[in-house]
This record gives sequence, structure tokens and C-alpha cells, in this order.
Amino acid sequence: MHLACPSCHATYDVPDTLLGTPPRPVRCARCATVFTPPEPAPPPSSPAAAPPAPPPSPVSRPEPRLTAKVRPVPLSVLPEELEMPPAPPSAGAPLAAAAAAWVLSLALLGGAGYAAWHWREEIMAAWPPSQRAYALFNALTR
Repeated sequence: MHLACPSCHATYDVPDTLLGTPPRPVRCARCATVFTPPEPAPPPSSPAAAPPAPPPSPVSRPEPRLTAKVRPVPLSVLPEELEMPPAPPSAGAPLAAAAAAWVLSLALLGGAGYAAWHWREEIMAAWPPSQRAYALFNALTR
């Protein structure tokens, strides 16, 4: 049963078996208002059963016409060697691109490390918490 608090309009889904007959008072979890839910509506009576629909009539399908007869090709007509499909592109191009990406990444990291070491005093003056990181490497002074 779907309940709504009359004070704060909080909604709850409560099984009918928990409410009992007649419904017992319920306390809202949000505002603590105690209210009695309305009686559950009786289930609607089922309308008279409609007569079953007649079974569908079978669909007539035209029979397929076979116009050509397929005969196997004799071996003497087949070529002796079949052509091979073209080879896929070489895997060297993706490997070179990956190697270039690694080299560029390592160069950027190395450049950032060199800049952090070269301008360490300026960095420590501009950002004092960085002194703890430089202290780990004993690099507080030149």
C-alpha cells in the first residue's frame, strides 16, 4: 500500500500485511506525526472473460521456383595456385609511435625534475611547503 504523511507528505510503500485489518496507526519517520492510513481498496472485480480470439489462418506461401541448376566445377578448371590475400600492414608503425611516446614522456619528466632542481631556492621561497620535499633529498641549499 502506498501511504503519504498528512503533515509533511513523506511517502512510504508498506505491505498490506503489516497494516492489519483495520489498519493500525502509523508514525511518520520524518516528522513523527501519528496517523491512521485509509482502508485498502478492495481488488477490482475481473470483467467477464472475453471469448477467445479465433486462431490465425495459415498463410499460403508460393513455392519457390528453381531456375538454374548448380553443377560442381571440375578440378581441371580451377587454378593450380590460389592467390594469397594482401598482407596486413606491418606492426612496426604502432611500435615506433609507442616508443616515441615513451621517449617524449620521459624527456618531459626529466625536464621537470631538472627545473625543480635548478630553481629549487626560488620554488622554496615562493611555496614554503616545498621545503619538506627538498629536505628529503638534502637539497635545501646549493
